[in-house]
Amino acid sequence: MIVLALLRHDQRAADLAGGNQIAESTVRRWRDEVLGLLAAKAPRLDRALNKLAARGGQVVLIDGTLVPTRRRTGADNRPNYSGKHRRHGLHFLALTDERGRLIWISAARRGSTHDITAARHERILAHLREAGLGALADLGFLGLDNDPENPVVITGYKATRKHTRGQKNANTVLSAARALVEHGFAHLKNWCILAKLRTDPARATTLLRALLVLTNLEVSRLRTIKSADKRPRRVRVRPHPATPALVTSTVKMANPRYIRDQKWSRSAGRCIQGSWRTWRGRLGC
Repeated sequence: MIVLALLRHDQRAADLAGGNQIAESTVRRWRDEVLGLLAAKAPRLDRALNKLAARGGQVVLIDGTLVPTRRRTGADNRPNYSGKHRRHGLHFLALTDERGRLIWISAARRGSTHDITAARHERILAHLREAGLGALADLGFLGLDNDPENPVVITGYKATRKHTRGQKNANTVLSAARALVEHGFAHLKNWCILAKLRTDPARATTLLRALLVLTNLEVSRLRTIKSADKRPRRVRVRPHPATPALVTSTVKMANPRYIRDQKWSRSAGRCIQGSWRTWRGRLGC
């Protein structure tokens, strides 16, 4: 529970140690041990793709994102600056299935790393061909797959010139299909420790892969609870949408004392503003 509180709420190890009356070194040791065990359960790229293909999957969604880090002084931290996001951080790639569930996370690299560079380091194109899967990607991966006859990575059309109607439609369809990859990033970044990493960047890969395992466990648990909860929803019965003139005449004919001189009285207003059952009871229906 202490490690989960540290990951979910980004609490400092010193605060958790003081609140539980243990040493700070004990909290850090527990954190490193738990993260190491969870990261070992994270799937490798080839196994994750083969497992998805065995279940009948056809495509994966790929994208890159940045995890913010502290802005350290010195020349050693300059490669961690991302010109795209205009801040320091660590870059990593993620693959999701068609529903947006995370299946793999790459190693953490410097924030200045481009998406296509990280994909080439991980040999994603070769692994996709071996598994017989395709991938939907954004323009950051344009040029990763140079096989026009049998493309594996599908990207949109770059706006170097005016698009045709077919190119616009293709970009729209691709963007709609790729939107679910952001759901995977959203689930992962619910762990507040990723809001701004204060840990050693060398341990970021272990942290990300451990959070991948925890995120998938949480998503599976929530889906199980949602599917098991089959209780019918309460249907609110609303009054009949009658016009004011019809309501006035009906009340007048049923009980003339509620209406005087064809004007609303306080009792009639309460009667009609009540529930449908009370309204019918007062009318004697």
